[in-house]
Amino acid sequence: MRHSDDKDLSSFSFLSFHRFRTVLTPKRMELIRSIRANRPDSIYALAKLVHRSAENVHTDIKILEKEGLVELHHTKDVRRKAVPSLVFDRITLDLDLVSGKEVQR
Repeated sequence: MRHSDDKDLSSFSFLSFHRFRTVLTPKRMELIRSIRANRPDSIYALAKLVHRSAENVHTDIKILEKEGLVELHHTKDVRRKAVPSLVFDRITLDLDLVSGKEVQR
């Protein structure tokens, strides 16, 4: 994975298809789309939007956070909440089809 140096366009690149598929499962892509569209104010609210358990959503969000795709901002109103937000505007997959070499997994 690599981050774009272009300050005008935040992007995130995967250097292998295997890594792309491992990190960005359909359920995690659904979370990313929902964060972008709905800007939920907590992981619990995000879980309700995608009709999944808060525990499973939290697990996936922590994976996306570890990979650098999502940030969690902790707030405390009545109770402590973690507000998910996206770090990048674009995700790209960069495959070298000419060399035939396997890119790092």
